[in-house]
Amino acid sequence: MEVFLLSWMDQLYTYIKNRDRNSLFAGALIFIPGIVFTIFALYQTIIPINEYITQGMPWDHTIDRLAIDIFLNILLFAPALIMFVAAYLQAESNQLGFKVCFALSIGALGGLIFNLADPTLLIISMTFSILATIVGLEESKKNKHKKYSPIIAEKIAILGLRLSSIIAIAVLVGIIAYVVLRGAQFLSWEFITADNIGAKEIVDQIVSGDPRSIGGIRIFIIGSLILVGYCEAIAIPLGIGAAIYLAEYAPKNKFIDALRFFIETLAGAPSIVIGLFGFAYFVRMLGMGVSIAAGGLALAIMILPWNIRTAEEAMRAVPQSYREASYALGATKWQTIKRTVLLSASPAAITGIVLGFGAAIGETAVIMLTASYKGTNVFPDNISLIGAMGNPSLGGHDIPTLQMWIMNAYYYIAQGTNRPSGTINWQLENVMFSGALVLLIIFIGISFVALILRNYLAKKTHGAR
Repeated sequence: MEVFLLSWMDQLYTYIKNRDRNSLFAGALIFIPGIVFTIFALYQTIIPINEYITQGMPWDHTIDRLAIDIFLNILLFAPALIMFVAAYLQAESNQLGFKVCFALSIGALGGLIFNLADPTLLIISMTFSILATIVGLEESKKNKHKKYSPIIAEKIAILGLRLSSIIAIAVLVGIIAYVVLRGAQFLSWEFITADNIGAKEIVDQIVSGDPRSIGGIRIFIIGSLILVGYCEAIAIPLGIGAAIYLAEYAPKNKFIDALRFFIETLAGAPSIVIGLFGFAYFVRMLGMGVSIAAGGLALAIMILPWNIRTAEEAMRAVPQSYREASYALGATKWQTIKRTVLLSASPAAITGIVLGFGAAIGETAVIMLTASYKGTNVFPDNISLIGAMGNPSLGGHDIPTLQMWIMNAYYYIAQGTNRPSGTINWQLENVMFSGALVLLIIFIGISFVALILRNYLAKKTHGAR
């Protein structure tokens, strides 16, 4: 640690020593309000956290208020980051530096006029930004050759990329943490495995003051897994088969290019459109009714482009030398594809399958229109994998799914105009988050298994090279 600090201080000293004094002065001027903004943002973020801890970390709506306060205060780090970038540009005598400082001074003035932030903070920022603008303007005129320095542009680009990664990861972690925090109140082994109970009954039990007898959602989990399994059983073979054709057999012509275009377009089609198509074609025209068959086929159409495009690109990424070596050993084209190309492409293809599974397990519009219209809380006596085909009067078999359970929970909560307020409403909302958390756990579990399989295949492929 000491060696690292000494090395860092030595690099800083060398950097300062090789810079013009006026440029360093301009950079230091704008660096000061950046530090002030950072300290202020940290202070404002810590306050709601301390208040939440002082109140005993309650489960009620205080968590929502805490999340909003933290998010709004984190936004204060944005101007601080801009100031640090401007300070670096000023220290490098880059002409962009004084322009950014000028924009900061205008922004601080606007914030002061419209009372958008702390007045003292804005006055400090505006004062130092104006001084840095004046000093930087004079210095940048002497160093016009540094206007388009590729080294400076690269460093700023790297900073932006790192910041984008941090923001993306923070948003993902924040969403997961929020769902876990809200859904953990009712999550238990009994909630997952106990006898089925509908969302309405669970809401009524919470309102009655006995949330411990909340019941379970086992039947809805099973229904969702059966439906998605039916979907994957259709989508995976079709997707891999289509990918093999497009990557290995399809000629290069306008028809194949148009086919790839429509596959990519289908991948971005709104789910409600696919749901309406499934309702009109599978449910009504083919007479399947609202059933596993209709829902599975509609979901398969939705995720099919993911499987096709990912698998095709994975097979195209396999080096041509692998194929040539297989042909040289006397293998046929199909043997080469089956034993060499597919094995090498399987790790990447599994990624596409997992993405498709994630889209299917969380889909609601398609399921509502084709498989679980009423959101019933019981399985039919006879589940047919072909729906009501051949006897449209049966109308199919409505399947309980976790997605519709969450939707029904929202419906009963939103319609409960006579329900108590306060903590009860918070608990009612947490019912939905409990179902969402179970859905998230299922997806993470499947993804973890797929990750293990992908790594195993990757090692197997690597060892075969």
